[in-house]
Amino acid sequence: MKKLLSFIIVSLVLVNGADLHIDLMSSFLKTNYKEYQNSSIIDSESSKYLDMAGIRLDIYKYFVNENRIIFGIEYSQGETTYNGSTWDGKPLTLQEKNSYIFNSRIIYEAFLKTYEFTSYIEKMYFDFGIGYRYWNRGKSDYAGDYDERYYWPYFIVGFSDNEIFSKFDYGINFFYHRAVSPKMEADLGGGTTFDLGKTDGYRFELPIRYHLAKNYGISFKYTYDYWKITKSDTKTITFSDGTYAVYEPDSKTKNQYLNLGIYLNF
Repeated sequence: MKKLLSFIIVSLVLVNGADLHIDLMSSFLKTNYKEYQNSSIIDSESSKYLDMAGIRLDIYKYFVNENRIIFGIEYSQGETTYNGSTWDGKPLTLQEKNSYIFNSRIIYEAFLKTYEFTSYIEKMYFDFGIGYRYWNRGKSDYAGDYDERYYWPYFIVGFSDNEIFSKFDYGINFFYHRAVSPKMEADLGGGTTFDLGKTDGYRFELPIRYHLAKNYGISFKYTYDYWKITKSDTKTITFSDGTYAVYEPDSKTKNQYLNLGIYLNF
């Protein structure tokens, strides 16, 4: 991982001169995942901000024409709370350990227009790119529990608006996401992979930076990350007590991130 990040930073610096911006922040994730059957909630997965912690790195490479490329990664790990039921319908609450979410993306932001005002400058961008998301739901100490892993590449399209002041700046970012061939692996029947249905969503971000000096300062980001997954295909799985037809139901994810750290300009 260290070699990969070093290669990315050096490569971006060498492209068209050294005009680089780096946000390095801690990450706190509040998860909110629900599965549905006929519009009714059948189980959920949740956590508080301090339950899932990690890191976020965003690298911005600026070009002479004010276009820019953003490379971003975020990783959060910790415990979540499962609320649902057993296979025979008995209510069940579990603490899922070693749950983690990894997300990476490369976005090209095409500069659209600058609005210059007396006290600040506003810049607008059109965004498009690709990303990859991986979620390991973790596993509890409950004997009947099993691990599930969701993953997919996805396309990104959206817009960004930056308000620039003398001592700070902030932005509003909105991205639409559409997954490509989304999957879910479950440790059932020796291992089963489900082809998920239509999977898409959006991400809203509010980045704020406070300038301590010309080349560094404090960076904060709030992120709302939404995904909707429709019912998967059906698999036939054999257990010790018989054979069952199983599938992954509809679900919605409404995760929120708080990020706090520093930024550096080169």
